[in-house]
Amino acid sequence: MQRKAEKLERGVAAKEYALLLALVAGAVISILAVLGLSVAGVFEQAVDPMLTPPAGGRPDWSEDFEDPGLPDWDWSRTDGWQQNNGQLVMGPPGEVRGFSGDPDWTDYTVQVKAILYEGRGYGIYFRATGAPQKVNAYVFQYDPGYGAPRGSFIFRKVVRGREQRPFARVVAPEGFEWHNVWRDIQINVEGDTFTAYIDGQPMLQANDAKYATGRVGLRTWGGCLAGFDDFQVTLSGP
Repeated sequence: MQRKAEKLERGVAAKEYALLLALVAGAVISILAVLGLSVAGVFEQAVDPMLTPPAGGRPDWSEDFEDPGLPDWDWSRTDGWQQNNGQLVMGPPGEVRGFSGDPDWTDYTVQVKAILYEGRGYGIYFRATGAPQKVNAYVFQYDPGYGAPRGSFIFRKVVRGREQRPFARVVAPEGFEWHNVWRDIQINVEGDTFTAYIDGQPMLQANDAKYATGRVGLRTWGGCLAGFDDFQVTLSGP
């Protein structure tokens, strides 16, 4: 009889414990509902960052600069660039512009590894159309010579090959190292909004609606020497 009583007590205790858990769970769900959340929503918020691939995880277009002569690129001049140990090196004499990709691209993410060896910076084109000498485009500039002594990151429009005044600019952080450091550059192009990241950190955002489609490209100008590798485009539109 004593053993039966103990089993009965344990059974009652287990039921009470289960009931208590159910009451607690119900209370938590009620609180979440009041806050406008759901259990599924809270779980999703915690897991999504692990499931979402990085922007450049599966590029739709890529360039490793290994193909001799880079036949898929259009250049503003035949000199001023070379392929060296798997990277594209541009400069230093005069201005050099190179373009590749699809002129019908709309929204996309541009990613490239870049290093400035010497000089006053380099540029990354997006939504570029037309011949290199008369290109219409936007360009993001990594520019230690603009806004000295600290330098700046800027967005410009290029109209028939002529650069316009920056429509967005931010001064570089104090102590930023411009030269001889490989940087991961990313530009998100969504509608009329452009966001530039340096080494994963957002640096500059701007809005403009002049150009809706176009290729990507690279630029250096007088006295600059820069290297590029792992150029990628991930489409988020047609």
